[in-house]
Amino acid sequence: MSTPRIEQETSITYNEEEDTALVWSASPVFQRRMAKRGILPYETNKREGTTVCSYRVPRKWVKVQPPPKQPELTEEERLKRSEQARARLFAFRRLKQARSIAPEAK
Repeated sequence: MSTPRIEQETSITYNEEEDTALVWSASPVFQRRMAKRGILPYETNKREGTTVCSYRVPRKWVKVQPPPKQPELTEEERLKRSEQARARLFAFRRLKQARSIAPEAK
């Protein structure tokens, strides 16, 4: 039985004194990402069918990054982009329709 997604959590702990951060994870996705990067856990436990891993990483690897800011568009720019997107969509639909109508080459 797999662990519910709400319980597949990851916690990161660090302080101002040490240069390392401790990462505890019950998330299989996070564990695969760490393994893919060659970062091995220093401790692994199994609890009720769930693998829990603990890692030590450099503290400078931990950062909170806000999402990129969306450009503020004028009404004219917004309309222009909307028209461009609509034109691309219609061109794609015409191409798709032309391909479905065209006789197959034998």
